[in-house]
Amino acid sequence: MGSPPRTEPTMDAEVPVQHRRRPSPGDRRSLAIAAAALLLAACTATTDETTPAPAPTPADVCSQEPSRPGQDQSLQELLDRAAADGPGGVAAALGRHGEEVRLCSAGRADTAGTPLKPDDAFRVGSITKTFVAVVVLQLVEEGALRLDTLVVDVRPGVPFTEGVTVRQLLNHSSGVPEFLAGEDVEAAIRAEPHRRWTSADVLESLDGRERAFAPGTAHAYSNTNYVIAGMVVEALTGRTVAENVRTRITEPLGLHDTALAPDGREPVTGFSPLFDPSGTTEGTSYLALGTAAGAAGGLISTAGDLAVFYRALGAGKPVRPDLLAEMTVSHGEGYGLGVGTVRLPSGMGFGHFGAIPGYTAQAVVRPASGDVLVVLSNEDDGLRGLSTTRVFHAW
Repeated sequence: MGSPPRTEPTMDAEVPVQHRRRPSPGDRRSLAIAAAALLLAACTATTDETTPAPAPTPADVCSQEPSRPGQDQSLQELLDRAAADGPGGVAAALGRHGEEVRLCSAGRADTAGTPLKPDDAFRVGSITKTFVAVVVLQLVEEGALRLDTLVVDVRPGVPFTEGVTVRQLLNHSSGVPEFLAGEDVEAAIRAEPHRRWTSADVLESLDGRERAFAPGTAHAYSNTNYVIAGMVVEALTGRTVAENVRTRITEPLGLHDTALAPDGREPVTGFSPLFDPSGTTEGTSYLALGTAAGAAGGLISTAGDLAVFYRALGAGKPVRPDLLAEMTVSHGEGYGLGVGTVRLPSGMGFGHFGAIPGYTAQAVVRPASGDVLVVLSNEDDGLRGLSTTRVFHAW
């Protein structure tokens, strides 16, 4: 599973949409935007005054010539080249200037070579954190807690949380140590891949560890923060994090293919040597990995669902605009509350990166310009060569 992730919150538009590190169950990064139904761009030309021309197929839409002068790659060509050198593939959802979102894909969904489809499901790692932060902010809106509520006042007895606020969990300024930092959790998951982990199991792995720093004095990305945030949600609502995500976010927004593992659709095959030297996860149980990642990185989703979610978030729909403003203000190293700052060709936006063995993901959004981009891959390094600038210019 590799070393624990660290944030790289401000992404330049010219750098690839990927992280230069081995992925872990709970990963890192940033993204979001304004609500709209996902539709493929339709052709506006007509064959005569009364008979509209047939709408283009997804392949036609993705293969349209780039709108930016001097660009020689369509979006489909760009994705095809990105997928050409690896065993898996990539799916993308891209919308510019608030326009309808294009859904495109390239590469393979499994070892049999099944073509990857735009609506295939993927494990999306730490993009989960944005969803959990939204649930917490909804509870703030409902008056169930404040961002400055102490964790011990809601969930007493959780290790390393003395003096830690809910806000400090969400912006990684708590000093709570990273549960993935040692080899113990990785070894346990490898040894018992069919085991269902609980939050208590994750916290037990911290025995003997020390706090990284005093709460509020520094920032350090720690997946444990969101494991504990999930425990806070469950204590306040009496329901699991998965149930809260479903009833508060996915059902209201119509996200039919998004759920916390082990619920939801079966994702496409992930290609990674971290579980099996053969480089494929087929036949490998993700139960232990998905449930250990939990509220920090256990989400399964599609590019289309994530585009709807981040556009809705940018429009202030899952949370009030004032709480969205709180969420998207950097509290250290470019990270806010479940999202981080991201530079798009049109300016600064926000979003999140995700990585879990066999999968990488990026979701970015800029509400001011109406730009949204989601790129998902079923490889450890599947977003290689795809920068936000190149993808947007291939529109």
